[in-house]
Amino acid sequence: GGTSVTLANSDTASTSFTPSNLTTDETLVFQLTVIDNDGGEASDPVSVTVFTDASPELSADKTLLEVAQVGGGRITFTAIDDLTPESVLYTSLAIECTREPSETFSITINYNEILFTTDDSKPNYEEDCVASVTDTIGQTASVTFTLKKLED
Repeated sequence: GGTSVTLANSDTASTSFTPSNLTTDETLVFQLTVIDNDGGEASDPVSVTVFTDASPELSADKTLLEVAQVGGGRITFTAIDDLTPESVLYTSLAIECTREPSETFSITINYNEILFTTDDSKPNYEEDCVASVTDTIGQTASVTFTLKKLED
């Protein structure tokens, strides 16, 4: 039983395969045999884990952050990916807002949090922002939230 695959270039040092019809993550076991120039032979099983969904996911603890005209706030994110450790995902955490952030909020990214600090100008406005992370194979996940600056 189990999943069967066809190896490409199986008689070379650089073989590959593309699994199909996987519905869950699965570990495939191959019997690797090496034959030297004198005909000596050695064999070992090799396990390869194949992930069916390597797309990252990103969520935020809130979708609206209301901040006093002179004040601050934070949004905390949770990133999950089958192939990329959290620390790598959070290193890629980026933010883009509809207005130039320097006009309205000071923004600091700290691991899985984005900290916002306001000045005393431009009360009563909103900015839509998108935070995103990118995994090691270039797939991106994002979450949208709104910053609302309140009048003191």
